[in-house]
Amino acid sequence: MYVHPIGDTHIGHRNCDLAYLKTVLDAIPRQPNHRILLMGDLIDVGIKSSIGASVYENDTDVTGQLEDIVELLRPLAPQIDGMVAGNHELRLFKEVGMDISRIISRELKIPYMKYSGVVTYSLGKRSYDLNFFHGKSGGSVENSLRKVKDMTHKVVADIYLMGCQGSCKILLIAGTS
Repeated sequence: MYVHPIGDTHIGHRNCDLAYLKTVLDAIPRQPNHRILLMGDLIDVGIKSSIGASVYENDTDVTGQLEDIVELLRPLAPQIDGMVAGNHELRLFKEVGMDISRIISRELKIPYMKYSGVVTYSLGKRSYDLNFFHGKSGGSVENSLRKVKDMTHKVVADIYLMGCQGSCKILLIAGTS
């Protein structure tokens, strides 16, 4: 079993390397033992109330970002076991109550878990519960580890995945159950 966490792609931002993202997605084998979890911030959703200049750094509007991510992920949809929203998608929810992650998941016909999800993977006679969430850590590995440890007090799982900012993309910590 292989789990491919995908997040922080920020489609629509001028610094998003769409060609590289396509290469990464194309490299995922189209086989049932390759599973995908969507970890949030798939699209950039730059709006005027965003922190920083994000709205002015987008080369695609939010509608285009939505169309682009759905088109990119549609071939992989049968392998996607769940999706959580990131802070960028939640910008629209905070501003106008529109949950764009729910729209993406509905278009792809995949499970949507909002802020945090748990999926169970079976390997032989053993099952593993995997908790995944976007997270917010301020970018440092130390803060990221602290946030994942905090999650172990909220959700019981064998494995925890958190998307994070900066150089760290995914943290994996084995649980204690």
